[in-house]
Amino acid sequence: MKTKRAIQIIEFSNAALIAGLLIGLFAFISKAKDGKFFLLELFFAVPFILTFFFRKLIINIYLKRTLYPGVFYSVVDKLGLAHNLEITLTDELLNEIYKPAYSTDQFLSDNNLKTEIGINKIKLPFIGISIIVCAGSLFYFGQQYKFEDEPLLFVGLLIFISAGIFAWIKGKKKQNDNEPVVIFKKNELVFYDQNIGWKDIYDWTFTSDGNNNSEKIIINYYDAEKNIAEIIVQLSQLKIGKIDFLLLMTHFKGKYGQIEVPA
Repeated sequence: MKTKRAIQIIEFSNAALIAGLLIGLFAFISKAKDGKFFLLELFFAVPFILTFFFRKLIINIYLKRTLYPGVFYSVVDKLGLAHNLEITLTDELLNEIYKPAYSTDQFLSDNNLKTEIGINKIKLPFIGISIIVCAGSLFYFGQQYKFEDEPLLFVGLLIFISAGIFAWIKGKKKQNDNEPVVIFKKNELVFYDQNIGWKDIYDWTFTSDGNNNSEKIIINYYDAEKNIAEIIVQLSQLKIGKIDFLLLMTHFKGKYGQIEVPA
C-alpha cells in the first residue's frame, strides 16, 4: 500500500470517533420520534467508533504492508496519530527511519512527491469581482449622494478599490512567478533565502488548531554559530499538504542528515 494513503486512513480513524458518536447521538434522538431507522443508524455508527479504538491494530497492519514502514510510522507519530498507542519499535523499523536503504528517486516516484515547492497563487477572479462590485457601488452612490453628505462611504469604497488594484497587481506578479520557494536537495533544505544542511536539522513539529489555514511545521536546527534556531513553514502559503511535506522531511533527514560518529 502507498505510504501516503495509509497515513490518510490512520488520520481518518482519528476523526472517526467523533463521526461515530454524532451518528449514534442522532440515532438516539431520532428514536424518540421514529424508531424505524434506529438499528440502521447504529449499524453505521459502530464501525466509525471501532475504527478509532482499533487504531493500534490498523497501524501495525500498515507497518507490515506499506513499502516504507519507517517513514509511515514517523509521519503518523509527528501528526500525533500514534499518541499513547505504545507501538513496538523494532530494530528493523528504526533502521528504516534512520538508515533508509532505498533510493530517493524510488521513494519520490512511489509516493508521487515533488521536491520543488512553489507558493499558492492569489485568486485573481475573486479580487477582480470585488473591484467591479466596489466600482459599481461607488458609481451608484455617486448618483444618490454628494461626497459632502457621505464622505466616509466614498472614502471607504475608494480604499477598497485601491487595495483591490494593489492586490491584483501583486497577485498578477505572483501568477507569473513560478520559482520554487522550498527545495528539498540531497545536501540541504532551501527555504526561501535560507540554506539549511540536513545534518543541522535535529527536529520538526506539526501544529494546528484544526483550521487548514493554521497548519504549520516548525523546523528546529543549528545555525552557523551552532545556536538553536527555527523556521516556521506556513503550509497554507505553499503548494503542498502536511503529509507530503512530512514525508519529504522524514526521508531526506533519514537519508542525508545522519551525523557520522568517528570510530
